[in-house]
Amino acid sequence: RSARQGEKVVTLDGVERTLSAGMPVIADGEGPVGIAGIMGGAVSGVTSDTREVFLESPNFVGAPVRRASFALGLRTEGALRHEKDLPLELPEVGRRLAARLLIEAGATPSAVAEAGQKPGPLRRVRARAQRANSLLGATFTTAQMKDALAAIEFEVTGDSELEVTVPYWRLDVVEEVDVIEEIARGIGFDSIPDVAIVAAPQTVDEGLYDQESLLARRFATLGYHEIVNVALQGARTIAAWERSGIRYWQDLATLSNPLSEDHRFLRPSLLPGLLITAAKWWPHVRGELRLFEIGHVFHPLRSEQHEGEPVHDPHAGVYTENGVREWPSLAGLVAFEKADAESSLDQRLLQVKGELEAILRPLSGVDHSVEVRERSYFHPGASGNLRAGDKVVAKFGRLHPKLARAFDLPELSYAFALHLENLVQRRPVEQYRPLPKFPATRRDIAIVVPVDVQAADLMDAVRESEAPFFESVRAFDEYRGPQVGKGRKSVAMTIVLRKNDATITDEEANTSTETIVASLAKRFGATLRE
Repeated sequence: RSARQGEKVVTLDGVERTLSAGMPVIADGEGPVGIAGIMGGAVSGVTSDTREVFLESPNFVGAPVRRASFALGLRTEGALRHEKDLPLELPEVGRRLAARLLIEAGATPSAVAEAGQKPGPLRRVRARAQRANSLLGATFTTAQMKDALAAIEFEVTGDSELEVTVPYWRLDVVEEVDVIEEIARGIGFDSIPDVAIVAAPQTVDEGLYDQESLLARRFATLGYHEIVNVALQGARTIAAWERSGIRYWQDLATLSNPLSEDHRFLRPSLLPGLLITAAKWWPHVRGELRLFEIGHVFHPLRSEQHEGEPVHDPHAGVYTENGVREWPSLAGLVAFEKADAESSLDQRLLQVKGELEAILRPLSGVDHSVEVRERSYFHPGASGNLRAGDKVVAKFGRLHPKLARAFDLPELSYAFALHLENLVQRRPVEQYRPLPKFPATRRDIAIVVPVDVQAADLMDAVRESEAPFFESVRAFDEYRGPQVGKGRKSVAMTIVLRKNDATITDEEANTSTETIVASLAKRFGATLRE
């Protein structure tokens, strides 16, 4: 029967358990003596003084057993068995086997009492021999089919149309195609001839898979380890993050019926999961740690599009459903034990940026530009966006010191995230140009400009200066101090100059350099550093 609210029973493990209404119990006239299908009661347990045993061989409806098992925290062998809705024939098989073992041990049997639903007739399924051969692409005879089914205790009658009686323990065989599968397995799949076919054109767009595979290979080549975290997060994730004093994301895609407090919302970023994993790994590595993850992130919809959120575009993997926007992301974390070299510049930050540019160039197809972009979880003045044309393809920076300390990571810890929706999904065809026939010359210049002028803007200006024989430019150092004055800084750049039809002369190189300096002076008020 079903338990009444508040009934109690002491189970075989000696624990008194309070039952809820509806839980299945075995009971006598005084009350429950066991929890049906889960665990017997101590009052009915066998002891050294036991002389008579009532042997019960039951079968129970699975759903109530499963619900009670979870509610009571009793995931016993019996519960795992009975919650599966086993065949009604099994109790009789079990009763006979158990009775035989007891009789062989010296017991004297008594009467048998039956109660409850009885097994019905065995299931019958019709299977056509011609249909079997057509579906399998085979030429099996009816005799072969019958032999294959008889070997697994299926009773078969008929010829062109087989009448198959299915054993009670084969709950999975319910229709013709199931019987055909058993025929193929019984005769042997190697007996079915191989036939080459022409596949129909597929319409599934594999662009996202191609993009993910290319990026994963390139990150792995640079020594990054790929990790996978659960998309559901909760109280522990927020607590770990906010130990730093930095607020966690406020707009979260929450679940209406979470399984626990640790699975309360869908992650707004891959960074928290990377930090938790890095905190576990860092004590076990030497000098350097590189991690990356590819997964989906989620934000609730707003009246206005949040900065950085892509618009609905299934082709790019961006979906807007049930008030939530979901899209794929790739994020990474790099931690270094010590700096690469003594320098006024953060060489490790430049290293991470350079790695991102090298990885993304095949998918963006152009040179990247950098813009300063402050974010709360990055070190002030050490973060930015990576642009390809007018699109942001990545954000990167040095972790805020408070955040690094909260996760017991070194100060030289860096993170990045790619905007996959702004990258092409397949590697463009590469365009090559002939190697130059004549040598280049190099000029190093140091330009003094206001402190708010970015090196990326200076390099863009050099490219746009229309200086003759210009080939490339790279900023390699920055100085701030008394030698350049308050509110100003010096940026050193290497300029490469080359002629295509002859060796460039010093006079030509100097003229080109003067043109560049004049352009910088006009645009930024720049002067050459003395």
